[in-house]
Amino acid sequence: MPIAAFDERYIEDERTLDRLFQFTDYRGCYRWDTFFLPILIGAVDNNYTRQVMHSYFLSQEKLLYIDVGVESAWVPQDGRSREEWTEEERQRHANTGWTGQVVAGLRLNGKTVLEPVACRFPDILEDEDEIAPSEMACSQMIAAEPQRLITNRFAAQAVASYLNELFGESSLSTHVTFFHAKKLYMRGERIVDG
Repeated sequence: MPIAAFDERYIEDERTLDRLFQFTDYRGCYRWDTFFLPILIGAVDNNYTRQVMHSYFLSQEKLLYIDVGVESAWVPQDGRSREEWTEEERQRHANTGWTGQVVAGLRLNGKTVLEPVACRFPDILEDEDEIAPSEMACSQMIAAEPQRLITNRFAAQAVASYLNELFGESSLSTHVTFFHAKKLYMRGERIVDG
């Protein structure tokens, strides 16, 4: 029986995440074969928050951290309308914003079983952006780094596949999924028993 919690505010510190996972009213859920696994789904567009989620992940005894990221579509930063773009700029825009990935990190018994997104892509931890998400207007972010609707739908489908397997079969067989919405493919890296 999945139990969900959310916060409409930005995740900017570990305390916020800790509050989300404090729900402990599991009445009627206990059986001899019940296993509780907290799940953190990171669908954020900045490394500031990914760094917070990474730190939280490492501090937990058990946690499945599913992170999804998509490439933004390139647009000129000078505010010109699309009609004013050069042919080269139109091509650059047409060829960006289609890719993304989902990474499942897993901690059990205080040990990292599957590396989280920041271990797979260490540049996340090297990003020194000190501007918290709440300090930037969404309209600024969307204008500077727009995302394609179809790419976000591919991302959602990939996350849904992880959750479907977890809830339906009580297993997880894929560690990382890469996708390209324009080329219509999704490729998963399977978990190999070590």
